[in-house]
Amino acid sequence: MAAKTEPPLLFLHVVMLSILSLQITASPEAQAEALVKWKSTLSALPPRSPLTLWSLANLNNLCNWTSIGCDATGTVSEITVSGANLSGTLAHFNFTPFLNLTRFDLSHNYLTGPIPSEIGRLTELQYVSLLDNHLDGKIPYQITNLQKVHYLDLGSNLLLNSDWSKFSAMPLLTNLSFYNNYGLTSGFPGFILDCHNLTFLDLSYNKFNGTIPPKISHLSKLKYLHLGDNQFSGLIPEDIGVLFNLQTIGLFNNSLEGRIPSSIGKLKGLSRLDLFMNSLNSTIPYEFGFCTNLKLLDLSENSFTGEIPLEIGLLTKLNYLYMYYNQLSDSIPSEIGNLKELLHLELSNNQLSGPIPQTVWNLTNLQVLQLFSNNLNGSIPSEIGKLTNLQALILFSNNLNSTIPPEIGNMGSLQQLEIGNNQLEGELPDTISRLGNLRIITLM
Repeated sequence: MAAKTEPPLLFLHVVMLSILSLQITASPEAQAEALVKWKSTLSALPPRSPLTLWSLANLNNLCNWTSIGCDATGTVSEITVSGANLSGTLAHFNFTPFLNLTRFDLSHNYLTGPIPSEIGRLTELQYVSLLDNHLDGKIPYQITNLQKVHYLDLGSNLLLNSDWSKFSAMPLLTNLSFYNNYGLTSGFPGFILDCHNLTFLDLSYNKFNGTIPPKISHLSKLKYLHLGDNQFSGLIPEDIGVLFNLQTIGLFNNSLEGRIPSSIGKLKGLSRLDLFMNSLNSTIPYEFGFCTNLKLLDLSENSFTGEIPLEIGLLTKLNYLYMYYNQLSDSIPSEIGNLKELLHLELSNNQLSGPIPQTVWNLTNLQVLQLFSNNLNGSIPSEIGKLTNLQALILFSNNLNSTIPPEIGNMGSLQQLEIGNNQLEGELPDTISRLGNLRIITLM
């Protein structure tokens, strides 16, 4: 008979332990003790620290402690201690009493040491930010146990490479940042490709290498893709144009080569495309003309050849156009004069020839015009005086001729004037004395 009663007793024993565990987890006393104990391991806190109220003497007001939030049951659901000058580690933080925590934000502090794997037990978490600390060691794969997390930011730390094969998909994740760690040296973390709700992905300023996987096109909700300042090589994925929601693409300072896929023209909502400092070596696709919401286009420091496509003139919302340090040839298209919102136009160090289009002098919002080290000829016309907002005019090392027009004196915002190594004639006009903001001038 005793043998027959053992299973129910065992079951009851397990249930009682579970209830007891839940009671301990939900106990304000246990939570308060855990918080105060962790506080005691931190270095000296500033006089006005938000942790001042964290005291067992103030236990009855746990839900009113600064940086603490509670749910309807009086259980701690949020710990938000951002920018509080905390110095210490997470090694002494007891995660066990906080299984109902939904928000954990310790960003902008001075925490050191590894991220404990125990963080993976907080399966109710929705928001995690450890941004801008000095955390090191590997990112624990247990962090992907947090299946309810939609925001995860581990940026600006000293985190090291992890075994990404142990990481699982996080189905609700919308924002993921490993920005600026530099210890992350592997290929593209594969688990990310299965996080299909991602809208924001920032892996920039690390040492990720290998190719950008074509399957990145499966992240159909992506709006912001930041992979700049890594060691990615190979081609830009051909199907990048299927990511119709993309607003920002940052692939600068990598080793990407080949061409820009023509599918780029499908990204109607794209506002920023930064491909600065790669090894791209094709012509510039005319399909850019379809990206009519672009505000920044940076193709500089690559090996682009051929001409600047006329369709560039369709990008009427552009504020910044950078194509310097390439091998572009032929003339500057007059259609650039359609870009009335342009603030910076930088086409230096190419093989551009012919005169500067008259339409450029109608870009009255321009602040920077850099066309140096090309083969441009013709004159600097009197219309240059329209550019009253221009701060830098850098045209040296071309074949410009004729005289400097007196209308240059109308450019009251000018701080930098470099027009040397041309074939200019005559003397500098007296009107240049009006340029009270001029700091740099090079005429030879």
